[in-house]
Amino acid sequence: MSTARPGAYRRVAAGPPAIALTSCPACGSPAEIQSRFVLESTGGPIEHVKVACVQRHWFVMPSDALCWARRVAPTTTDG
Repeated sequence: MSTARPGAYRRVAAGPPAIALTSCPACGSPAEIQSRFVLESTGGPIEHVKVACVQRHWFVMPSDALCWARRVAPTTTDG
C-alpha cells in the first residue's frame, strides 16, 4: 500500500548529469530540460519535466508533450 498522498510527487531515478535539449513550446527557441519527476494522477503516475528556454520562458508539463527536434540524415550530392 502506498503512503504517498494525492498530488505528491516522487523523483525519477537520476543518472549521470547530462543536458537534454528540446524546443520551447511558446517560442520554438532552444530549451533545456532542467528536471524530471513523477506526479500521481487518477490514471496512474505521469512523468513531468521542467523546461527553460533561452528567452527565459519556463514550463512544467507532462514529458510526452515535449517537442523533440527531428534528426535529419545528411544528404549527399552526386556529380
